[in-house]
Amino acid sequence: MIRIKCTACGNDVFTQEMPLDQVLQLEDDGTYICGYCGAALGLKK
Repeated sequence: MIRIKCTACGNDVFTQEMPLDQVLQLEDDGTYICGYCGAALGLKK
């Protein structure tokens, strides 16, 4: 199973059952931040 954890808070930010936009928030510059703690994840759309 694919699972991506936030390195800052350790919460799952993406699993195959959970769409990215449910937890991750997309910033204006096209990078994602964690929906739990707001840390930048370095993922780009």
